[in-house]
Amino acid sequence: MTTATASPAIAGEIEIFTRQTKAIHGVVRRNVEGLTQEDSLVQPQPGGNCLNWVIGHLLSVYDLVLPVLGEKPVMEPNALKRYERGSAELHEAGEAIPLADLLVAWDESAKRVEAGLGTLTADEASQALEAAGIASARLRTPEEFTRHPQLRARLRWRQVHTSGGDIDALLPPVEIAGQTPVVGPVPALGEHTDAVRAEFGTAPAEGPTR
Repeated sequence: MTTATASPAIAGEIEIFTRQTKAIHGVVRRNVEGLTQEDSLVQPQPGGNCLNWVIGHLLSVYDLVLPVLGEKPVMEPNALKRYERGSAELHEAGEAIPLADLLVAWDESAKRVEAGLGTLTADEASQALEAAGIASARLRTPEEFTRHPQLRARLRWRQVHTSGGDIDALLPPVEIAGQTPVVGPVPALGEHTDAVRAEFGTAPAEGPTR
């Protein structure tokens, strides 16, 4: 496990991971405030799983990643088997862990994840969160972004002409079926000023156009 002092860039990424886990914890806590065990077992319509199962599932995911972060799982082995990914809808109260107990464990789990993240590099933290199925994202520099392999694999780059020479530019993020994005040259400063003025019926600008 890496414990050396992280560079400012890596420390910033770890902070982002930590904020994400805090945000998830905060959202859950706000949405369960004032709810009872009976409330947590109400099934959403037209489908899905009840709140009790969702919180138990989040807890089971965190318990999977905690050992990778150098922390102990909060719950006993197999205690959350009923809440594993792909399990059936939770209807029977006898199968459900009390909501209050889940929330206590959820609070502790969030604390341990935050503590564990503080001991890792950005790559180690990303791998651990991905392995456990916890949503997260890396903070990349502009250079890292332009080198992202998915942008090349999906043919998102096009070469366009500018007054300073040809450059690579990204296609628009939104695609419309049957439509090809128009990627033309980048106008020079003031190149279209007179044409725009003429279209609106105004006199051409005197001196350098801008």
